[in-house]
Amino acid sequence: VHPKGRYFLKPGDVLTLVEPGGGGFGPAARRSPARLAEDLREGFSFVRARPVLWAPILLAYLLGFFGVSVVRIIALFARVVVRTTGGGYGLLVAASGLGAVVASVLVTARARPKELPRNMVVAALCFSAALAGLGYARTYAWAFAALAALGFGQMAFRSAVSTTLQLETPDRLRGRVVSVLTLDFSLWSIGALATGLLVDLLATRRAAGLGVTFEAAQPWALGAAFTILGGVCAVCSLLLARTILRTRVSASEG
Repeated sequence: VHPKGRYFLKPGDVLTLVEPGGGGFGPAARRSPARLAEDLREGFSFVRARPVLWAPILLAYLLGFFGVSVVRIIALFARVVVRTTGGGYGLLVAASGLGAVVASVLVTARARPKELPRNMVVAALCFSAALAGLGYARTYAWAFAALAALGFGQMAFRSAVSTTLQLETPDRLRGRVVSVLTLDFSLWSIGALATGLLVDLLATRRAAGLGVTFEAAQPWALGAAFTILGGVCAVCSLLLARTILRTRVSASEG
């Protein structure tokens, strides 16, 4: 399989399968732990020297930690905020997938290299606004629409970043650079822990302040947490927007 066909492997898989001397994929037995660490350092060094790479990857890390991580507690949100059943929860989860499909058709398939930096910023802000909007959801329809917009923004952003990495990275380093990007997968779970702690803190203070039970304060706490995290994602996007927009993506592969 050509390297591009293995593009969305987990970071550990990419580092294990990429051959030491080039951009192809070889047997896992060829990859020693020392070589894996060396390859990862090489990927970080290549990315660090190029704003067209490090700025989008850094933003992907931040959105993953503060934003994408909320999907881990959507089940709780569905139960205590919109008060839906298991089937309703399934449709809510599917909403983000629906948004991602729409983004693939309307944005990703039509993107041109010169449009990628703008697409990243717009998609990141769309993602942030959708997350903040989810915090105000009190009805099923609103939650469904917000999650669809969340999936749309995430897919549009991720596709723009992934395409930029493909175009700006030479074949022999592509696996290493992709591995640097996909390290953000681990941040999704770590961010979910932080999100849960934030919800717990907000619910505890709300319950103590109003003299209600923790369970009664949970719906407000979840909404407030999502709104706060959406705002944090928006600030991160704006802080990196200038750097991203000043980059130029090559029209041909590195």
